[in-house]
Amino acid sequence: MKLNAREWNLLTLTAIVVLAVSAYILAERALDERGEIVRRIQETDAQIARRRAVIDRTDHWEDRLRDLREALPSYPEDQDVTSRLLTLLENAANRHNLELLRRDPERERRDGELYELTINCRWRGDLEALVFFLFDLQQQGVQLGVRQLSITPRGAGRLEGTMTIDGAYSRHPTDPTETADSVSSAILNGDPLL
Repeated sequence: MKLNAREWNLLTLTAIVVLAVSAYILAERALDERGEIVRRIQETDAQIARRRAVIDRTDHWEDRLRDLREALPSYPEDQDVTSRLLTLLENAANRHNLELLRRDPERERRDGELYELTINCRWRGDLEALVFFLFDLQQQGVQLGVRQLSITPRGAGRLEGTMTIDGAYSRHPTDPTETADSVSSAILNGDPLL
């Protein structure tokens, strides 16, 4: 079969169109892949920049960690910290006329060098007493922190609720020169360094 000039032109044009469409599809895929690679490179560069910023601030974070460790109270290994923290809470509540209806301490938890004790409290008082009580707890530094607080109005100016207070501290070996009397007087005086 012999093709005339018009058919050859049509066949050539069809081949050119097929090649052009194929080239376009391949180029589009290559551009999409290139775009994805460029996006991944940009994300990786941003991650590297963030991590370098953190590394550059290592001294700052180490200083801050050291300050927090120094501010964290340390108790002898054989001392009952539960009674100490309950006494601190009771003293703060009494100073600000906040009534602690219930104090339920949980078991002491250890995480590396850090010890934690959670105390669930039920309380009653007015807004001023609650605010000053919370402020007093905040002044204890890293030792005490309120994790959860619920407040329910109970009449004119009266509030009731619950709160979860976390106490953080470290332990050190018992010092034989430390007596029970010095510990008791420090607890009653609210000495946070004990």
